[in-house]
Amino acid sequence: MVKDNQIIATVSVNILTILINGDEVPAIQIGTVMRDEGYQNKGYSRLLMEKVLEDYSHIPFMYLFANDTVLDFYPKFGFRHMEETIFSCNYMVANGCPASFGKLDGTKQEDLEFIYKKALTRKPNSALFSTTGTEELVMFYAIKIFPQNCYWIDEEQAIVMCQHQGSTLHIYDIISKREVNITTILETMTTEETRKITFHFTPTFENLTYTKKEFSDHSTFFIRITQELNMPLHFKHPNTSQA
Repeated sequence: MVKDNQIIATVSVNILTILINGDEVPAIQIGTVMRDEGYQNKGYSRLLMEKVLEDYSHIPFMYLFANDTVLDFYPKFGFRHMEETIFSCNYMVANGCPASFGKLDGTKQEDLEFIYKKALTRKPNSALFSTTGTEELVMFYAIKIFPQNCYWIDEEQAIVMCQHQGSTLHIYDIISKREVNITTILETMTTEETRKITFHFTPTFENLTYTKKEFSDHSTFFIRITQELNMPLHFKHPNTSQA
């Protein structure tokens, strides 16, 4: 929304596909709902949200992440809060053979082009709950959030976005066009100090035992569904496709 050549309110729409229990569901993710401080309480955000709902009324799955100051706003448009689950597992250093890996630099054009190419042909990390068609969002994280935390494991033909925090290895994404061997990835990316693995997506690796915990951070997950969908009881929206 523009007034006197100045943007006074915005909303963005990311068109993608949600994978739920193996079913592909057309979806949009709403983001960047903002307004100029001088135009608060004018109803402009409401007008933009109504326009989005009108233009995309044919899309059965809409969702967004809201900060704590606007939790009462989105239920007015039919959105409801859904709990996310964070998945972790205990880990002890294995005596296997870690694969060789290289670091990708999110400040270098050639590395970014490499990441984007792999993201275009990636396999979803989970058929239980995942997203597809989100390579542009992945690139935002590669450039702005994890420019020094992207690694290429040639043996697995996989990019791993991860970082250590103390004794915990946080895995934010695994990008590959084939099924990966999670054992090889963990043996490669962990250190002698690693005692815990936390996944920031919905992991379905069969040879791991997960601890499930209610996820909470600075945002709240809201969904608006207009058709019957069998949502999983426990899931985590992929971190690197969050707008």
